[in-house]
Amino acid sequence: RRRFDATDVFVPFNAQPKYLDKAKEGTNGGSASAAEMYAEAYDGAEYDERKGLVVFQRYCHLYRKGELEELARRVASVDVVESGFESGNYH
Repeated sequence: RRRFDATDVFVPFNAQPKYLDKAKEGTNGGSASAAEMYAEAYDGAEYDERKGLVVFQRYCHLYRKGELEELARRVASVDVVESGFESGNYH
């Protein structure tokens, strides 16, 4: 079970280089390493050479128990069909 210190956090998101459009453009005429290319193309991206992936930090709001249902009660036309707990987050 993963534990978080807050309800608004940044979590790692791993992206394979072949899916990143900006990387295909090439910024240094092909002479840059992959890490340099991603650093230039994407602000805040890091290249994990061990995994061969580009790592971004993705914003995530983690719901507390009952928070989603409470928010839904405030909107007349919204019903929560299903809720539960998975990967450290209520949904």
